[in-house]
Amino acid sequence: MRLFKKTLSIITVLSLALSTPVMAEEGGEISDGDAGIDITLFAAQKYVNADNLFTVDEKTGIITAIDASLMSEKEIIIPNKVKGSEGVDIDIKGIGDGVFKNMDKLEKVYLPDDIETFGKNCFMNDKNLKNMMPYKDEQTFTYGEYITASEAKKEPEGGEEPEGGEEPKGDEGEGEEIVNADMKIVGFEYGDDPMNKTYIDNVGFFLPTALVNVDGTAFIGCVQITKFGYNEESDENAKLAILGANRELLASKDNKKLICMAPGFKGDNYSFSESGASALEEIGAYACYKNPTINGFIIPASVKKIGDYAFFGCVNQHQYKFEDNSVLETVGAYAYSNTENLNITLPSTVKTIGTHAFDAANNAVIDISKTQIVNIPEYAFANQPTLHELTTPKTLKTIAPYAFSNSGNLDTVNFLGETLDSIGKGAFEGCRTLHEIEIPEGVKTIEEDTFSGCGNLGIVILPESLEKIGANAFKGCVTIHEMVIPEGVKYIDKTSFSGARIDKIDTSKNAIAAKLMGKETAEQKAAKLMGKVITVKGYKYKVTKTNKNGGEVTLIGAVSKKKAKKLKKLTVKNTVSYTFEGKKYTYKVTAIGNKAFKKYKKLATVKIGANVTTIGKQAFLNCKKLKKVTIKSKVLKKVGKKAFRRKGGKKLTIKVPKKLKKKYKKLFKKAKTNKYKVK
Repeated sequence: MRLFKKTLSIITVLSLALSTPVMAEEGGEISDGDAGIDITLFAAQKYVNADNLFTVDEKTGIITAIDASLMSEKEIIIPNKVKGSEGVDIDIKGIGDGVFKNMDKLEKVYLPDDIETFGKNCFMNDKNLKNMMPYKDEQTFTYGEYITASEAKKEPEGGEEPEGGEEPKGDEGEGEEIVNADMKIVGFEYGDDPMNKTYIDNVGFFLPTALVNVDGTAFIGCVQITKFGYNEESDENAKLAILGANRELLASKDNKKLICMAPGFKGDNYSFSESGASALEEIGAYACYKNPTINGFIIPASVKKIGDYAFFGCVNQHQYKFEDNSVLETVGAYAYSNTENLNITLPSTVKTIGTHAFDAANNAVIDISKTQIVNIPEYAFANQPTLHELTTPKTLKTIAPYAFSNSGNLDTVNFLGETLDSIGKGAFEGCRTLHEIEIPEGVKTIEEDTFSGCGNLGIVILPESLEKIGANAFKGCVTIHEMVIPEGVKYIDKTSFSGARIDKIDTSKNAIAAKLMGKETAEQKAAKLMGKVITVKGYKYKVTKTNKNGGEVTLIGAVSKKKAKKLKKLTVKNTVSYTFEGKKYTYKVTAIGNKAFKKYKKLATVKIGANVTTIGKQAFLNCKKLKKVTIKSKVLKKVGKKAFRRKGGKKLTIKVPKKLKKKYKKLFKKAKTNKYKVK
């Protein structure tokens, strides 16, 4: 059988109608003295019509979709041009979002070296992808019937026609006229500048040198990619940098931003600095997403930002260490979400963390106490099955909705400082082992569902600043045994304590809470004593005014007649205390009642306390031995008629405050006091 062999430019060949690929035989070798590439590294590919197989945005040159027939291929050749709607060639400059996503059979990709963009998820979950081979304009495909590497070097026999078709017409390189339906692409020829085969075998995944925009999600799940490379071992024309002792990091050209780590790279306590990435200022979004093997990272001191999803789903992690003098300021959304065995202490320079930053981190130990974080965002520490304790920084002002929700083993939250003023909806919802919480002074509202489902919450210390308790705030909190509703609470929803234990909740300071729970306020409880006569240390007092802590009383005499007969000295106290239903009340003694000590025959001296405003009628009538009365009160306004009138006995001396002598003289004179002098 006669062989036909020609070479065509990439542009020409990929626009041709080619037949079913024939794979190079396994084990093909380079013949002696051949410095070219072993063509078995580059298997064949069928393209009936490249223009129909690839959908390309005519303005940007980015591939947005591929034909379904390519989804099961092991190898893909991406053309560098396709025909546009006007029949004009469109240069392919990029691969769009998700174009080659979930192609689990794909192993090799050939693509133009001048491609600039890899979009989101463009090769995501291509678990068998391990080779990428960029080609340049001067490089060519070999086509024809299947030939081995050795046969490819032989010249075709002169004058003979190729078997299975006519000899192509026209000059070599004019694709439309040279096409033969039986010809197949069987390999690359790299011309006079071949790549080193050992280098190809060791790296295997070569990036286009023009590549400048690579989304961090481009290679997620491509577990066969262990390192990156360029067509040359050191390509100065490359727009991106490859770092690491094993070429495992893809970074910006200035080495300041990490784009991604090779998804299949394995390591232990991985140090970015030791891998030549000590200048990093940002670990980009998705940079180490779902790395399955590395058990710990050491973050360079120069890093200011950890991007969204940067370490999401890293299931073999242990400790994230930060080099001394770290300047880290930002941890992005989902950055450490869904990790396993997370042990991390954020540096003091950290100011913000993103939503879901530590969401669903299993077996986690997290320390944010030394940071400058002002806000704990939504779901930042939610759904953690094993987190037991967290201490918040002194700078914390707000806790966003659902920040700790459904962290089933969270039993302690320590609030440092006094800056917190807001706790969002459902912030601790479903934290079923939370035992005790002390909400800092300054918080005005407990939003709806904040502690809903916290079945083991026993001690709740509420701040005096609290004004509102929202719907279902303590729903299902069946173990509350210590809580005092502050006086300043103005609104409590009727469902705030739905299904919760309320018998141990103290509502005595707050009428709204008392009414809602069918309890008495402190004022209502104290008011039960209004008008009642109480006994304190042998004397009787009548309650004349009440408040939650006590009120005022009038002294109405001694308890027993026996004491009345023997009493020689009487001291009317400023205040008296009385315990009622377990609470101690303090009352001011503001009056001495009518006839309170009438005919106390042995009473000789009386001292009247500082709070007395009134001495009643006949209060000390006919106390014949009374010779001295000392009045400490400066608020005395009334002395009742005959309060100190006596028949017989000695002259009475009444000692009063100096500045009130004239005023008090008039009071006693008006009261028809006899045989007395005011000093």
